[in-house]
Amino acid sequence: MSVDHQFDDQLDPPLFRATLRPHRSLSERGILVVIIIAGTLALIPGLIFFLMGAWPIVGFLGLDILLLYWALTRSKRGEKQYEEVGLWHDAIRIRKVDIKGRIKEIELNPFWTRLVTKLNAEDEVDSLHLIARQQRIALGEFLNPADKTSFARTFGQELSRAKR
Repeated sequence: MSVDHQFDDQLDPPLFRATLRPHRSLSERGILVVIIIAGTLALIPGLIFFLMGAWPIVGFLGLDILLLYWALTRSKRGEKQYEEVGLWHDAIRIRKVDIKGRIKEIELNPFWTRLVTKLNAEDEVDSLHLIARQQRIALGEFLNPADKTSFARTFGQELSRAKR
């Protein structure tokens, strides 16, 4: 499955389109560098404890490094997740792809849809939802508050314009 699915907008280009992706700062190489540095730093106290006769501590330090590797690679899997949001005069189309590649597509009528945001203490968007009749769809749950705020501002303006 290709990560860059595009909406079928050859005949009718959208008023707005965005692809929301989670931020991941570490590459595969970055993860390897972090593990090597952590392993090297764990080696120093591990050697001291081993020489003192407390050799079981070395196993726990190794376990810490394995858990760090697991956590970083698990987090890296999250970069496969994304959401596409497209807005036309007659439709809002949302395509959500989870980390396993499962696709969920949602279509809403912009006239009956409203954008609801919840702000945090810094007046940034903490949560972002589209509400249409009995549906409540969360958008960009994996985004940081600054990115949610930027998306909400832009999408909200375009949604208002589409309703006119």
